[in-house]
Amino acid sequence: MPVVMNGPGPTVNYIGMSPEERAKQLRDQRAREHSFQRITPSTVKLISPDGVEETVLQDNMRDYVRLKGYKLAEQKPKAKVKTDAPDDAQEDETVLDDAVKIAVARENEIETAVSDIEALRTELKELGVEFDQRWGRRRLLAELTEARAKKAE
Repeated sequence: MPVVMNGPGPTVNYIGMSPEERAKQLRDQRAREHSFQRITPSTVKLISPDGVEETVLQDNMRDYVRLKGYKLAEQKPKAKVKTDAPDDAQEDETVLDDAVKIAVARENEIETAVSDIEALRTELKELGVEFDQRWGRRRLLAELTEARAKKAE
């Protein structure tokens, strides 16, 4: 593997590497990155046949229950905290209503702009001016004022 010394540690020159060497290096790099990850084991609370509550790994839970006679401790449902704030559902509906209003307003603006451009195009057609469909409102207005000035002369 070609190595260039540049700074405190070696820098690998990937240009001189074969695809197999590069693939091996990437595998080694990924293995190093993943070796540092720690997985916290999940635990479960069980009640022994003597009535003592114990915490065991979830992986061993089935063996404790099936072979040793343990039982699952009852999970207490989390209590819902009441607040004076309005429900999230109401907030979501309000936000949704506002979004719909904004979307409808934008759609109306677009329709108005398109109808304005179409009106300018029809007026240019009536005056006999050739125009391009790509032209926007500003260009159409400029051509229209120019055509009107020519017609007035």
